[in-house]
Amino acid sequence: MKNRIERINQLIREKVAEILSRDIFVKGSLITVQEVSTSKDLNHAKIKVSVMPFSESAKVMKILEKQAPTIQAKLNSVVRIKFVPRIKFYLDVSEEKAGRVEEILRNITK
Repeated sequence: MKNRIERINQLIREKVAEILSRDIFVKGSLITVQEVSTSKDLNHAKIKVSVMPFSESAKVMKILEKQAPTIQAKLNSVVRIKFVPRIKFYLDVSEEKAGRVEEILRNITK
């Protein structure tokens, strides 16, 4: 079962990335799908996205929340599995945290 969920996660990640790159335009921002985590019952999928520049992340997340039903409908039409999980977007802040750590380390070495 675990292997099946991993395959579904990868499939959803690829298809959502395609949909975002083709249909969601946010001027001056780059949206990257980092990770998809599907529940064991296949009802829900958490999609972690990173936004560059990070300062635009709040704006991008509002757009993704607003467009989620449209993205879900497009995902439903391109993914051929019996039940397509309901998607929800989350902001991946790990890159922002890594950037802050690097900045702190640079300041320490000066």
